[in-house]
Amino acid sequence: MNKLKINFVIIIGLISCWNISGQITDTLNFKVTENSLIWNKVYNQENDKLLTYFKKTVISNLKTDNLQEVENRLSFEIREDNVNTKKYGGTWGNTLIPLKYPLHYLVLIDFKENKYRVTVKSIKANYGMQLGFVEFSDVVVRKEQIKNKKIIIRGLGFLNQHFSEKFTITEKKDDW
Repeated sequence: MNKLKINFVIIIGLISCWNISGQITDTLNFKVTENSLIWNKVYNQENDKLLTYFKKTVISNLKTDNLQEVENRLSFEIREDNVNTKKYGGTWGNTLIPLKYPLHYLVLIDFKENKYRVTVKSIKANYGMQLGFVEFSDVVVRKEQIKNKKIIIRGLGFLNQHFSEKFTITEKKDDW
């Protein structure tokens, strides 16, 4: 009976190790499409003029390039965006390397009645003059799936929090 229990524990351990070292298709609002990493989140917001309100409260606080508005869609690029990983619990040794460098990415925002969807794609880290830009997907994606490694999942968690805060409409209370 004891040998059976030991074998059972060993088999369960091997199966869980095999699953942990595998890959996943999506996590924390990130998905892989055509071997490219995309962040996508839908926000609910009660507002009659959501597009105008979003531009006033969120876009005005961002460094954007190539801002374009077509019907109910905004698109723009963000350059030199630094992720404060320490704010989310990251340290020097446990932070995904591309998050230590300024990020460049394309943002698409679609508006519907009382909600908006933010899509971030073409995420690149600027390693500076010697290495230039490195696609974030090259670091975290393999065979159309997100690598299931602890440092990558943690790094995507930091980036998810960063994007979520960056694109959330917050009302400022002017209580002087």
